[in-house]
Amino acid sequence: MPPRHKPSKDFYSAPGLAVNFACAQTDEMKKQPHYIREWRKHRGLNQVQLAERIGCTQGQLSKIESFKKPYDEQLLELAAEALRCEPVDLIIRNPSEPDGIWTIWDQLNPVQRQQLVQMGKVLARAI
Repeated sequence: MPPRHKPSKDFYSAPGLAVNFACAQTDEMKKQPHYIREWRKHRGLNQVQLAERIGCTQGQLSKIESFKKPYDEQLLELAAEALRCEPVDLIIRNPSEPDGIWTIWDQLNPVQRQQLVQMGKVLARAI
């Protein structure tokens, strides 16, 4: 029988938002990589502003940003909406890296993106 996870109290709290955090908080979960802080700064928000937008406290957001508390899928969805990005961006993309592939991709028009994809395929075959 798998180990049971001990539910903890509501992780996020805001009127009308009932999110239950019912996973064990292991060291591995606490170290889940993310770029929430970088995206928040990229959008010019402080912790209080983002916390209000996603329905948690500044203290809870601070713990998530400093990897002391893990995030969950609902938090990523709420944060992505507030930060005008996709949830996956919060996990894999640091917006403060100007030479990052996604930053370059965002600056291209559809024709240039197709050209970049073709160049990438040629490069992949050459390696």
